[in-house]
Amino acid sequence: DGTLYLYFNCHPDSNVNTVAQTRGVWGMRMKDWITPDYSTLSILTSPGAVTVSGTPGDIRYDSVTTSGNYWFRESANNEAPYMYKKDGKYYMTYSPTGYSDRNYSVHQAVSDNPLSGFKKLSNEEGNPILNGGSLPYAGGTGHHCFVAVEDELFIVYAKWGNSAVFGQSWARLYGVERVNWVKNSQGLSVMTANGPSKSLHWVPEANGLENVAKNATFSVNGGKGGEYLNDNIIPSQKIVEDRIFEMEDDVTIKIYFDKPKTVSSIMIYNAYEAEMAFSKVRRIRFKLTEQPSWLTGGYDWLVIDNLKFPSVYDHTAEENSYIIANAPAVAEFNPITVSSIEISISIDDRFMLYDRYGDPTSVIQLAEIVVLGE
Repeated sequence: DGTLYLYFNCHPDSNVNTVAQTRGVWGMRMKDWITPDYSTLSILTSPGAVTVSGTPGDIRYDSVTTSGNYWFRESANNEAPYMYKKDGKYYMTYSPTGYSDRNYSVHQAVSDNPLSGFKKLSNEEGNPILNGGSLPYAGGTGHHCFVAVEDELFIVYAKWGNSAVFGQSWARLYGVERVNWVKNSQGLSVMTANGPSKSLHWVPEANGLENVAKNATFSVNGGKGGEYLNDNIIPSQKIVEDRIFEMEDDVTIKIYFDKPKTVSSIMIYNAYEAEMAFSKVRRIRFKLTEQPSWLTGGYDWLVIDNLKFPSVYDHTAEENSYIIANAPAVAEFNPITVSSIEISISIDDRFMLYDRYGDPTSVIQLAEIVVLGE
């Protein structure tokens, strides 16, 4: 509504060196761009606490009360605040611990008020929004902002330049991921990112292409979770870990469009875990509705056989064996106009025959299918 607010992090000073409660994220209204309204100064989040409250305008430690033990180890820091408002809710997003910590990440606390009442969410309820601490290639993923590109939301964040060791020339890289809004178990809309990733993602729709699969009709002759194949979500955090397709036998996935679509690429995303991954897509068939000018002869279908995942995503030959989580197999081609697409995947193309416990695996997982078109 045009009201100005300033949010910032309070770290050690003469007061908080001995009293931890007043560390964290604070906020206040601004009378104009350069004049703070100190009477509204309030603490919003405190490290290790689920909620925190205080007296507006009072910065003394004995005016601050914390409640609940937050499940995530936050050390002594809540920093890098960024406020996002949606549907009357205020989402204070911040990073706990510090940049040198592999689990430096992005979390959210939610309130109905811009200066009070913020509650941090549990792991199951939606925190963190973004964290690569368990991945071998994504340390220190925090200190962020959000960028809206038309109807799509992206998170821009920093991460370690050397994914294995902090402090290698203090290099920091930028990462960008899509952000999705999902309902948690309490019915609250929360943010979750499609990452952190180290693989190709599809371009914003502002570039002139859109993911036409998201509004298509999917039919699968086996497996479970087919409804998640085109939900726009790459399951990377706890709250969406079950939004994945899983199969134990050969399957064919059929994609039907309500009217012919002109498409130019397809992306099929692999599993998060190496033991659930597969090495290739056996066959992709495109049902033509028009004959492309570049095609000689009359054909009803165009076919891609044995579409493999790029070898750059495969690190299983190394000492610390892993694959890049949720990496896509990608086919890009001259535009064709189609009414449907069929994708065949064989259980015999499992990436690894044994899981981390040495037991034979029998499952393949797909994270998402994206079809880019006009």
